[in-house]
Amino acid sequence: MSTSPSSSAQAARRALGERLREIRKAAGLCARQLAEATGRHYTRVSKIENAVQTPMDCDIEDWCRVCGASGQTASLRAVDSAYLEFRRQSHAGLERVLGAHTQQCYEQTAVFVSTSTTSSPASAGFWIFDESLAALETPTASIQVTQPADIHMYARIFEALKKSAVYGREARMLILKALTELGD
Repeated sequence: MSTSPSSSAQAARRALGERLREIRKAAGLCARQLAEATGRHYTRVSKIENAVQTPMDCDIEDWCRVCGASGQTASLRAVDSAYLEFRRQSHAGLERVLGAHTQQCYEQTAVFVSTSTTSSPASAGFWIFDESLAALETPTASIQVTQPADIHMYARIFEALKKSAVYGREARMLILKALTELGD
């Protein structure tokens, strides 16, 4: 199983395509009927469903409208945009990596929780912005989580990590011990 950024992005496109296919079939439409009703070429429908092409917002909106699933447009857009390639965005700082909306949440939030491990090149971290957003950062991706159940899961993870954290004198002693061991 590959875990490269491109394979992860492809997996997200594949999942979105499968979900759009389910919506089309639930509406009782074949690909050609959907294409005709949305003004797209039938091969565009096939390419989206098979993750060959990524749908644009207007594709998702039209698809849901024609299939009577307009209530799912926002969540399908979230699936489409949830995975952002880290290499493409990391050089521009927090606003670029996490997005302007996240930057605004960061500046306005009263509760800001952050955890990060920096002991290896494969480090990762996550941030919780009140109860509306969790942002994850890995070496290959920046991911925004907006589902409340998932955000609560990250809050539980943070609480578990916080229990093993040390502070003040105890933290200083731990650092000094590690430095001593590294010097040997």
